Amino acid sequence: MLGPRDGRIRRIDWRRVAVADFAVAVQVAFLLVLLIAAGIFVCTLSELRPSGYRGRLDKVLLFMRKRQQEIHTPERKRLLGAELIRRVQN
Repeated sequence: MLGPRDGRIRRIDWRRVAVADFAVAVQVAFLLVLLIAAGIFVCTLSELRPSGYRGRLDKVLLFMRKRQQEIHTPERKRLLGAELIRRVQN
């Protein structure tokens, strides 16, 4: 193999090549182990949810918003505003 500057032939140090190849193989093996562990972790987390679980429906707040002029007259709006102010002040 030619050297970088002088054009002389250099010998390949096969021990360095073997160590580098071994390091890459170890990294790939470690990556596979991490991927398998992550998959097992995700499967375990998905199994932790109770099978018959349902949230308490009495604790769910549902509301629908309509335009104010559709549902309240001006008098009703004033009453609602006064009631709101009264409740906030108490």
